[in-house]
Formats: sequence, structure tokens, C-alpha cells
Amino acid sequence: MGHDNDVLLREFTPSDAPALEALFRACPDTGRVRATVEHQIDTYRALQAMRPRTMGFVAMRAGSESLMGALLTSISTRHSGGRLRSCALLHSLMVHPEHRLHGLAHKLLKRTVELARATVGDEGVIVSNVQEGNAGSITAIGRALPHRTGQYEAVVQPMRRRPPARTSGVQVREARPEELGAIAEQLETFYENHELYPPQTGSSLAAWLGAAPPEAPLRRYYVATDTAGRLRAGLAVVDPSALRIQRVHHIPPMMRLIDRFAHLLRPDGTLRQLSVDLAWFLPGAEEAARALWETVRWELRDQGSALGTFFDGRSPLRAMPSAPFFWPRARFITFTADAGVIRPERLLYPVL
Repeated sequence: MGHDNDVLLREFTPSDAPALEALFRACPDTGRVRATVEHQIDTYRALQAMRPRTMGFVAMRAGSESLMGALLTSISTRHSGGRLRSCALLHSLMVHPEHRLHGLAHKLLKRTVELARATVGDEGVIVSNVQEGNAGSITAIGRALPHRTGQYEAVVQPMRRRPPARTSGVQVREARPEELGAIAEQLETFYENHELYPPQTGSSLAAWLGAAPPEAPLRRYYVATDTAGRLRAGLAVVDPSALRIQRVHHIPPMMRLIDRFAHLLRPDGTLRQLSVDLAWFLPGAEEAARALWETVRWELRDQGSALGTFFDGRSPLRAMPSAPFFWPRARFITFTADAGVIRPERLLYPVL
């Protein structure tokens, strides 16, 4: 345990869950969209379900049960710089409003980067993503991880109120267990030119889909096929609503105007967003990909109020969402600790 000016920094433990939850609710994101995370089950269990191998540091004063700040990191294996590397994602940097402007974020970043480096090794990659407009986090993260290596976009659309028009020759359904190996092969091909893509096999995909607390089913995989049953496109839907919800405190005026008819937000101000991950489609199968997206927006309308996805703006995946050109998009900057571990000419897979 370290201390400086009466501030104690120590590694995050399961017993910190209640205090960490209070900190989450006191610290909304300060980007263009400001929202707080509210976990629906024990915060530690929810964090581990969303991102296995999560660790990090919390800050407090001696004798206090409340937290002044926290920063977490999650470990995974990713393609980077032409090889597989251990990857540490820094996320959930929070400093309570009463303790800002005193260098606490810098202290948390220093200790957490040290922990991340010790975990992933000298050949590993340390990354973090910050929403454009979040000036404080951009400054703090940019000092600890000095290399901007790219950015990605987020598109969020409301769920459909009417079924989509049928796309000729395309059928959408949930993937079958025996198809996961073929899906993993398609994913490896689709993302072969992406940095930070997590490699997949049929077994790893099955484990990822099945990893969730019993009371909180989390992930399902859907595919689009042709009339002969051949795979044309696929995507995973992540439904974190049993684990956490987002309470939105501010959105830009244009989004507020759109929300009057789109109803992204529920009457209580929460956003129950389903997220798309591990999406792919065959070359020339953009129509099947869009049919898959639209069908999910309709069939899962009772599970969430919105469907969102993240992608490099140069990626073919930009053709999957049906959002019009004027639809607002959030953008995130990716920072890394080391130069050269991510090749800028390649597409960037969002590490979330």
C-alpha cells in the first residue's frame, strides 16, 4: 500500500464493490454525452463478467470507507504489430468531484500503468479510449499513454417499432452451436487487417458467449444466411442490462431533438443499450449485414431501447448500421503507452 499526502492507493478487491459503486454514480463521463453507470448486481461481479481479468487501484484516506478515485485495467490477448500480445485496457478512470485538481488522476494512472506493465510484460500493449470532448481524461490519459494510435466511432440507434422489410434471399436467426467454428473462421478472415482484434476459435467463441453470471445472461450470436443456409454475416449482441444500466444526464441538442421521436432514452432517463460485437460479413454481402442489423433492432426491441456498435471509420462495418448521414456519432480516441506496437495503416478494432 502506498501513500502520499495522506492519500492511500491500493489494489482493488471484491470488498470495495459498494464504495466503487458509489464512486461510479458520482462520476459521470464528461464527453459530449454525460452518463453514469449503475450496476444491477454486485459491482465486482459485474465488472468481471463484462471484462474478465479486471484489476486496478482505488484511492482513499486512512480510516475512510469511501473512495476518492479509482482506475481499472482489464487483460486480454490481441493481435498487435504483426503478432499476438497481451493487452491491458485502462478504463473507468474516476476521481470524485470533491477531490479533483489535486493530481489524484496522475497518481492512479502511474500506479495502474505500472501494474499493467508488470502484467502484460515489456512486449505487451497498454491502451485506453477516451470520448472526444472529455478534456480532463484526454489530458490525463495522454500524459500516461502518450501515443495517439487511432480513433473509432460509435453509432447508437433506437430499436425498431415496426418489422423491417424482408430482404430477398436472406434469413436471420440465432447461431447454432455447431456453427461457431465456421463463424470463428469468418471472423479471422474479416479482421485479418485489424490491430487489437482478439483471436477466435469455435471453442473460445462458445466460452465467451457462455461467460455470464446465472442471473444475468449476457451475449447471443445471430447470423444471416442465404436460402441454402450458407452463412453470409454475423454479429454478437451484448445485453448488459442485467449487469448495468446507463443514466444519462446530458446529451447534445441535436441528440435531444432526435430523441423526441427516436426514444433512445427511457422516461426515467436511462439508456438500456444493447451492443454489437464481433460483427462480420462476406464481401458483397452488405445487404445481408444490414438485414441482420435491422432484424436484431426489431426482434430484441423488448430487451433494450437502443442498439449500438463501435468500429473504425475506415472499416467495411460502417455499412452495417442503417443510420442516416446526419445521425450523431460519438468518437473515441485510442491512446497507447508505446510507439510502434500498433501499425497506423491497419484498421483498429475497438478494445472495449
